Amino acid sequence: MTSNNPMSGFKYQGTCFNNPGDFFQTTGNNHHTIIEFKNKYYIFYHAEWLNKQILGGQKGYRTTHVDELPVNGDRLGNAKGTLSGVSQLGNVDGSALNYAASMAWQSGISVKGQGAVTQVNYGRGAWTGVSNVALGNAKSITLRASSSSGATVKICAGSENGTVLGYVDIPAGGSLQNVTGSLSGASGTKNLFFIASGNLTIESWQLDGESSNTNPGNTDEPVNEVPNTEHVPTTDVTDGWYYIKNTGSDKYLQATGSSAGSNVEISSFTGSSAQKWKVTANGEGYITLLNGNGDFNLDVDNAKNENGANILIYNAYGGVAQQFALTAGSNGSFIITTRVSDGGKAIDVYENRTNDGANVCQWAVNGNSNQTWVFERVDGGSSNGDKSNDKNDTCWAKALGYKCCSSCLPVYFTDDDGAWSIVNDDWCGLPTSCKDNSSTCKGAQGYPCCKSSCAVYSSDGDGDWSIENDDWCLINKKVC
Repeated sequence: MTSNNPMSGFKYQGTCFNNPGDFFQTTGNNHHTIIEFKNKYYIFYHAEWLNKQILGGQKGYRTTHVDELPVNGDRLGNAKGTLSGVSQLGNVDGSALNYAASMAWQSGISVKGQGAVTQVNYGRGAWTGVSNVALGNAKSITLRASSSSGATVKICAGSENGTVLGYVDIPAGGSLQNVTGSLSGASGTKNLFFIASGNLTIESWQLDGESSNTNPGNTDEPVNEVPNTEHVPTTDVTDGWYYIKNTGSDKYLQATGSSAGSNVEISSFTGSSAQKWKVTANGEGYITLLNGNGDFNLDVDNAKNENGANILIYNAYGGVAQQFALTAGSNGSFIITTRVSDGGKAIDVYENRTNDGANVCQWAVNGNSNQTWVFERVDGGSSNGDKSNDKNDTCWAKALGYKCCSSCLPVYFTDDDGAWSIVNDDWCGLPTSCKDNSSTCKGAQGYPCCKSSCAVYSSDGDGDWSIENDDWCLINKKVC
């Protein structure tokens, strides 16, 4: 609803966000807020998806989501709810005052207070993590904290078990105070973690010394800096899902597990999710490679700029250890160079091995066949510049700010724009050539078959029932 004057009435303009039940099968209000930030619009809302995963049903506990709100000309479009949400838009300025309640990851903590300033309570072993903090060359960190009996905060980079940068001793006493601890080895842009030895409260933190936010985007500095060289990105491989085959062994890059830290190796083709990699360009000439086993990116272990550094999958945060560039190899292949080495090292099959299970590591670029790779689209074809089979080129969803599905997948949602499915926890528009499975459903009792809804609100002899367009519909078993 819009109006130029709140006293003169409002005009209905359409829907900007459907009920969360359409996306997460957990109905309820969403209490949304829309903001504009850096020339884009975002919608914040809450849903009970996490509550249902933990408690087995909707108990009224809601968690916050945020997704981009597309804009069509001068009108707001219809946003799609996702579990992955919006990627981090910029690095955290460590030299600024940062509130402890602003975090990416946590374990064992609670947040108290409301309004602009909140405080985080930690128990023994509890921790919080902040994604992509510009550390500069900070020599110390100041916490505004308190502890009734005294405690120590360990400051780590990379993970809660990562490189220790320093410690801050919080004296006994119940009042918040500024306490400073020394840091050693802080440099570049890294995930920053705070681990408590005992009960304490932290309100804010700030890096001191030579810290500065010199990298406003997702542009981590290498752990071991090398001279910068000109980087010319290859554009033949576009965003999407691929199998990545090594030319020296004809084996495929795959993850060995579905958790952070799982190793990466080569193996004969299976077509499993472990062998699927989602290419996403970051706008800076580099790409990330998300594995099909979950929210994990291809990663150079500990961002090491050295020969033999292991390649694994790790939580997808998009930092320097997870950024790669493609340079042309022979016969349409690519060399996958690493950003941690500034392009001087590449993804390499160790010792030119060709057996299933051969390890993959980082090694100085030599262009041999154990370093050249062919990208094969999951929906068929190799990425050699021929885009004749790329359905994304004519995808109607692109104009709305979403990707097109690479194949005809199940329909999870339908609106005036078209039919939508989900790939890797994100919405994609189904090609118009895909058959509408709902056409085979006849409905019952004078009601139609649901086009997309799978949430069950009632069941009888005719089947399971859901709601679309504020009316009953029979759930289509070919869709759900």
